[in-house]
Amino acid sequence: AKSEYFSMFLNISETLALMEQLTKIAVTEILLGCMSATHQSFLLALREARAKKTPLSKILDNRKLSEKVCVRFRLPVTEQIDGMCDCSLWSPASKVAIFGTMYCTRGYVCFESKIAELIWV
Repeated sequence: AKSEYFSMFLNISETLALMEQLTKIAVTEILLGCMSATHQSFLLALREARAKKTPLSKILDNRKLSEKVCVRFRLPVTEQIDGMCDCSLWSPASKVAIFGTMYCTRGYVCFESKIAELIWV
């Protein structure tokens, strides 16, 4: 069995969160007896990142954000975040700009206001 050494992390809470995500994947695979398509794509991304020397924390953060956005906007779990930025959305009804965050995936563009539950589309 191969072990990983998490020496690149300076923040212990960040390290524990990453280890928790990896453990969750491993337990799910053990219980199901096979690897899901989303986990296969995740492991493929890990292999590609390792070849490019991309930090594991960045990959896991991107995956976590993608899952959060997919749940929030009820998107297919296969969608991956391509980008996000702060922006404003013009509301013709109230004639004001609503500030929030725009998330872009391959098939969707989503907006969530900075004010909780004000607007998300």
